Amino acid sequence: MKSQTYIISVLLIVISLFTHAQTTSSDDYNIYKTSLYDQYLETVENQPYQIRRSITDFKIQAKLKADFGFTTNFFQSSLTSEHYNTLKNNRNNRQSYFNIRYIIDQTGNKVYACSIYFPKGLITLSNTEIEAILNKAMTHKFEYIKKANNIDNFFYIANYTIRI
Repeated sequence: MKSQTYIISVLLIVISLFTHAQTTSSDDYNIYKTSLYDQYLETVENQPYQIRRSITDFKIQAKLKADFGFTTNFFQSSLTSEHYNTLKNNRNNRQSYFNIRYIIDQTGNKVYACSIYFPKGLITLSNTEIEAILNKAMTHKFEYIKKANNIDNFFYIANYTIRI
């Protein structure tokens, strides 16, 4: 009975870590978003004027903390070999760059939602590849390079460009 409870608990944890992707597109990009991305984006946009002004005035910036981010090994194991090789062989072509937009809080230690802006035309990512990238992105942590001292609670959009 204990082993069955353990297996069920592990399955529930694994299922809760799974990030469902929503897909939209623009003229140049396929956009893959976590399910709560639009809600958190609205929260960012609806922050009080003083907070938005402070973020702009102080030119707040965040960067990935050391030991967080994507590795070559991650992409090799998460993408099909064909997709990985296409991105790697075209790395000097701006069409192979893609962006991740993270919505984080004032600590930078939690990603609330994220989206991938992937250029159209080079390859089409599978749902499995998209979800692997989004799941990994949701575990990232940031540190602020510049931060306003006069605001304590805020959400911020951090951008990260990737080329394999």
